[in-house]
Amino acid sequence: MPLPYPLNWWFLTHRRINLIILTVVFVYQIFNLIIDVTITSSLGYYFWMYGGYSKPPIVDLKYFGQEPQVFDDDYSIKPFKIDIPESDLKNLKEKLANTRELFPPLTGVGFNYGSNSDYLKTFLEFWKTKYNWKEREPYLNLFPQFTTKIAGLNIHFLHVKPNKTLVKGKEVLPMLLIHGWPGYVRGLYHLIPLLTTPMESHDFVFEVIAPSIPGNGFSDAPKVAGLDAAQISIMFHHLMYRLGFDKYYIHASDMGAIIGQSQAILHKEWVLGYHSNVCIALTRLSLVFLYLSIRIPFLFLDEAKKHIYRDNLWNLQQEFGFFHYSATKPDTLGVAFSDSPAALAGLVLEKFSTWSNPKRRLHYDGVLKAFDENDLLDIIMIYWLTNSVTTSLRFWKETFKPGSDFISGEFMLREVMVPAGCVWFSHEIAYTPLWALEQAFPNLLTLNYLNEGGHFPAIEKPLRLSDDIWNFVEKAREVAEERTNQDDLSIRNEL
Repeated sequence: MPLPYPLNWWFLTHRRINLIILTVVFVYQIFNLIIDVTITSSLGYYFWMYGGYSKPPIVDLKYFGQEPQVFDDDYSIKPFKIDIPESDLKNLKEKLANTRELFPPLTGVGFNYGSNSDYLKTFLEFWKTKYNWKEREPYLNLFPQFTTKIAGLNIHFLHVKPNKTLVKGKEVLPMLLIHGWPGYVRGLYHLIPLLTTPMESHDFVFEVIAPSIPGNGFSDAPKVAGLDAAQISIMFHHLMYRLGFDKYYIHASDMGAIIGQSQAILHKEWVLGYHSNVCIALTRLSLVFLYLSIRIPFLFLDEAKKHIYRDNLWNLQQEFGFFHYSATKPDTLGVAFSDSPAALAGLVLEKFSTWSNPKRRLHYDGVLKAFDENDLLDIIMIYWLTNSVTTSLRFWKETFKPGSDFISGEFMLREVMVPAGCVWFSHEIAYTPLWALEQAFPNLLTLNYLNEGGHFPAIEKPLRLSDDIWNFVEKAREVAEERTNQDDLSIRNEL
């Protein structure tokens, strides 16, 4: 389309000025590009030469019990069954009945301002009239559950073994599943059977151990400060050792990924492989490539991934506020969510909606129909009945405050040296490009970018997630066998 006459005339009569302007803009862009490449290349070279870590950090497990430590932990493992007193359910029923009238949402905003109060009313009505906790308890007790004391805290965990009659000579591999927030271990219930049921295509099957992170659900909350991701990773390693596993695999997500990566860093001799749908790449070299991906996307991003990375930066900015508040003043948030079931439901529903797909903000119901209402309410109920909302949010404060073992040990800057596998579901809020991932995971064996799903694949896309876990472990075993054969060959040659 031709320019309007006045503009056309100006461009034709000021050709020299136009040429100068275009030249200046072009030179400026080239100059910026040269500066970006020079600075990042220099930093990258420096970090590559001098920024690595030759040894893992030294972190000793602390004691978090209520009473002063006099004796060692009771190492016994005790069966556990969910059985909530009727008095607690009655109190909740009264709380729901006395919910204050919710202020109406703005017209047409969907979930853009958080949970839509009109939809929330419908959800609360379902909670009051159709959801029955006592009818749900048999399902929640479907998998064997136990507790054991570590560092003064009772740690709750699921321990699910494959059916002996179906194993038929397959090797049983221990898999530690570390849940995220707010999914809790309840969010793993669809995934676990897919891992413990043998597949004809594989000569192994998984034995799943899924602990509740301390301060979440049925695990004790600490009575003293200091329980960060590094400390929890040591506790979970102790749990695996106590159960008789000297080697094991890890799959983790969300807050669990911070714990899982810390565990793989601290205990790399015991971790056979690490898999996650939220692989965290923030080493020094990763940060260089993340910056370059923003500044020079045509060099570091596939054409199909450019819009994903651009959109993710905006989505992260919108979601960062909740993380920041949780990492600074978790107890203030906890007051509201621990006293009002409506507030807790609004929080959890908004996270399941937005973190599954940011575009769901546009809809009145947050497209929460993608989830079973009973699944969501089971999770909400567990946090409510255990009064663990506040203590679960403290994880972010404990982990990221200055002086924590996690920060002092510079865990975020360290490479995960064990064999690793990453899978990214298309609407995950924290997309990381391949170049950055390879710096944080030098032994990255599998990487898949899927065209569906979001932040909660264990609930929403459990089959796709389980397939990726199976394929990663298969690859990790193949690589380990090849290395063993090479080592044997080297030894024979030396002899």
